[in-house]
Amino acid sequence: MKRMNLKSLKSSVESIKSDKKPIASSLLQQAIFCEKTLNKLKKIIDAEGTTCLMAIGKNGNLVECERPEMKSYNALIKNYNALVKNLYDIIEPELEATDPNDDLDKFNNELY
Repeated sequence: MKRMNLKSLKSSVESIKSDKKPIASSLLQQAIFCEKTLNKLKKIIDAEGTTCLMAIGKNGNLVECERPEMKSYNALIKNYNALVKNLYDIIEPELEATDPNDDLDKFNNELY
């Protein structure tokens, strides 16, 4: 599977003629931000692992805990998936009536 490129959907969002264009544009910007943040978090997790030792309690006993970046990644990936789904749900019907060889088809072909 090829890497998904949200930036390639920008022209598809710009071609939306309905009142959903501002919503789609906002969703796209948020999804791009999430994608960048997820990539940064993934680099940290890959380099440092999914767990870390933390001092707990008055005695400072070390306990293995989930890394804070991992918690952020897990929460953000769910939001990212929801954003992309909502964006796709808005773009798909809008573009079905237009050119069949648009960026959405290219985007779908990258996914599959």
